[in-house]
Amino acid sequence: MFTTVFRKLIALAILFCPSSLLGQEEQSEAEVLAEFKRFFSKLKTVEERAEALHTLAAADSAPAVTELVKFLAHKTAELDRAAREVLLRYSSPEAIIARQDALLSAKSDAVRTVLIEIMILAEDRSGLPGILEVLREDGKGSVGIRFQSMRAIGRLGDPAAAGEVLSLYLDDKDGLVRMATAESIGLLRIKPLNDRILAKLEDPAWQVVVAAIRSLGRLRSATSIDPLIAHMRKGGRAQEECADALFQITGMDMGLYPDVWAQVMGQLRRNAWRIPTDEELAKKAAARKKYDALYSAQEGGPAFAGIKTASRRLLFIIDISGSMEDQVVEIENFDAGYPDRQKLSIVKVELERAIENLDSGTRFNIVAFASDLMPWKKSLVPANVVNRASATSWIGRLQAKGGSEAQSLAAAGLSGSANLAAGKTNTYKALMHAFDFDPDKQRGSAGNDHRKILKNPVDTVFFLSDGRPSTGKIVDQAEILEEVRRRNLRYQLVINCVAIGEFQKAFLKSLAEITGGVFVDLGQ
Repeated sequence: MFTTVFRKLIALAILFCPSSLLGQEEQSEAEVLAEFKRFFSKLKTVEERAEALHTLAAADSAPAVTELVKFLAHKTAELDRAAREVLLRYSSPEAIIARQDALLSAKSDAVRTVLIEIMILAEDRSGLPGILEVLREDGKGSVGIRFQSMRAIGRLGDPAAAGEVLSLYLDDKDGLVRMATAESIGLLRIKPLNDRILAKLEDPAWQVVVAAIRSLGRLRSATSIDPLIAHMRKGGRAQEECADALFQITGMDMGLYPDVWAQVMGQLRRNAWRIPTDEELAKKAAARKKYDALYSAQEGGPAFAGIKTASRRLLFIIDISGSMEDQVVEIENFDAGYPDRQKLSIVKVELERAIENLDSGTRFNIVAFASDLMPWKKSLVPANVVNRASATSWIGRLQAKGGSEAQSLAAAGLSGSANLAAGKTNTYKALMHAFDFDPDKQRGSAGNDHRKILKNPVDTVFFLSDGRPSTGKIVDQAEILEEVRRRNLRYQLVINCVAIGEFQKAFLKSLAEITGGVFVDLGQ
């Protein structure tokens, strides 16, 4: 036994002792790769294999790229994610060239799609010729390749040369490709295609319409003003997008009121009005931020926890984990309109108020979550008087999972009845529900089916939580944010985030930021 303990101590000393004290240099890239190849197949768990892939971050070389590419689009999502992360970190010329060569030689459309996305994130402009070559070879076969190629052109391409390629795909048969193309035209500010983008305001896919509106805002053509005002009259989330695009063109802010926009623009045109320069617009944008609170207070439409929206397709995702039974401590932040100071009680009142103010033209659903999900309905339903009453009744019956009652049972030795595990916070699964993806049932890139995405009825989410992710397929906050970012490239959801309680708010702030949503902290 003494010998065994002694050996372990020696091993730990070697592990934690600086290599310089041992007279050794750090492992070379070749050694790191050799050790990986030697031991990877012997690792049994997914966690060990993902960790092994991360060790290749120290082997920034062409042979390491070859190994990592084998795990892209892997059926095990954790391995796919690890390989992406390491490949994105590589910066040596040898590895960059190898990554580009891998794109050209890959046989799988899924792998090529991932490699294009990695090049976009790495801002690898030298890889664009290879991306265009793959696009030409693929023709109109793979939606993923066309989608990511259009995104790559917008982020890596030259405006002088990109217009011709983008114009070819603006009428692609797939909505996601049209969406990415419209977005890239705006990013590169290819003004000759402005009228083609205007036509996309009537596209059958709402994601394409949103991309077209944003693109028109970046192109800043006077001919877009009246069509945007007219489209604003259709209501819904596009109303907000049109108001923002009109501000980018005119430098003025008339909110969500098309009649006011039309009246003001008519008066200005009679006085030889002109579009402000980019420099003038930048100054107006800075001034606008100072009045955001006043601006939002004047707007109509449904609201949750003070966040207003013009959307007509809403999903509320509400945390009911065990900690939601706790009391708020900043009592001064909460008025007398709540039955008590329990966090869940406050949230239930806020949610009931939001549901009561929905009009019949809005469709909505509610999902409560802790360790698992508890949807109110299977999909969005009209906010008619019956469904609003049903939702209010359902909200009233919500209770925190794994709260004080469960803890009392556990203290009494009835752990099985207590089911404390049900009261954890499965943030990842809750967020993935908005993308029509169940991580417990699907693997890899499942859930990114372009046909399902274009039919997804939700365009705006309200997400409320009081704690850190504590259970589920992914609990690391950075990894959850990355998964949301990747999926939302296609879905284009706005996720508004509401925090309540004592925990770090950075995660929810970032979640709102990367999806174009609003973050509100109700208080501790």
